[in-house]
Amino acid sequence: MVKKHYTNLKDKIYNFAKDYSSKVGLDLPYFIKGGFWLSVGQFFGTLKGFILSIVFANLLSKEVFGEYSFAMTVLGIAGVFALPGMGVAVVQAVAKGYEGTYFKALKEVFKWSWLGSLLLLGFSIYEYFYGIYNLMLIFLILSSVTDNSFNSDKIFFTSFSFAFSILSINLSASLFLFFNNT
Repeated sequence: MVKKHYTNLKDKIYNFAKDYSSKVGLDLPYFIKGGFWLSVGQFFGTLKGFILSIVFANLLSKEVFGEYSFAMTVLGIAGVFALPGMGVAVVQAVAKGYEGTYFKALKEVFKWSWLGSLLLLGFSIYEYFYGIYNLMLIFLILSSVTDNSFNSDKIFFTSFSFAFSILSINLSASLFLFFNNT
């Protein structure tokens, strides 16, 4: 019975997308099918960040929540140097058959992510001199992590997306426990 409803819903969505393809100017069934897992990962990442902000704001003191927000903001700024859009470009290029693009992109991301790591290391040194050791430690740890967000096999893309979501939830829980105990 569930299979029947699922198939019926799937057909309705497909027909809806097919009907509006000409109005939008895109092949919507292909677009929805191809970008589904990317969208799911982005949606759950945003939802996780929103829920964590609410939980942390209610459970932590103002100072600790401010430190957490500051660390996440600096990490976001440093993450720009890791070329976050490169993963989507690689997936598109590999889907078109340009297999060599992966290693070229990996080289570029690794090269540019060093700037983000140096920025985080600089913040770590800055926090050390001002005596804020918990932020110093966090920035020091984060400076050693580089972003290889597309470093997965195209076959295991869905499982990688799921595993990355679980990993980010675990990292967030660890940060919560770290800030809660300091």
